[in-house]
Amino acid sequence: MTPRQKDRKDRILKAVLSYVEKHGYEGANIREIAKEAGVSPTTLYNIYGNKDHLILSAQEQVIASTMEGTIDSEDPVLSFLYRQESIAKIVRDNPNWATAMLTLTLNAEPGDRATTSGFNTGLSHAMIICQRMQDGGDLDKSYDIDRMAKSAMGAIWGVILFWLKGFIALHDLERDLKVRVLEALIPFATPKGLKRLSALRQQASGRQLLKATA
Repeated sequence: MTPRQKDRKDRILKAVLSYVEKHGYEGANIREIAKEAGVSPTTLYNIYGNKDHLILSAQEQVIASTMEGTIDSEDPVLSFLYRQESIAKIVRDNPNWATAMLTLTLNAEPGDRATTSGFNTGLSHAMIICQRMQDGGDLDKSYDIDRMAKSAMGAIWGVILFWLKGFIALHDLERDLKVRVLEALIPFATPKGLKRLSALRQQASGRQLLKATA
């Protein structure tokens, strides 16, 4: 991708986020998004095909940004928690956008692009993190990676759904994401991991700064 193409892509993403945040998914208009991005509607149709693909492409880019650097981080436990911080920040900064994207994802059929974007990508990331936690001695190697990753993702989606339905306040989202994902992993922990995950859970629930706990 050339610098010019990257700049155009970034402008389009910003325009999609801004427009959906203001008008919601149903109110999104590809001509107005094109105008805000400084490109022609034809350009958007040529690149993305239709409104759904345009908005999903923006969603995928946002999701990718929440994972950037977390898999490569030295500490897999903190990587997982830092990702929850990123998710919470995106929702705090763009609550209407987040509501629209979550609704789109939850209404999608299995195998749809929205399902792949919202669920499969996060599950793959969770599996990598759980594998690294096993390798590092925090999770028991007798447990299946897929089972642990799905337990963690179930906890994450549970919190997000409770926020979406108004049962969790926006300012509590980051805390609850961290606490629930740690609670989901604790049953699979080794004695060493149990001590560490429990300490991190206590820190997260008390809104203290995260530290690598030996």
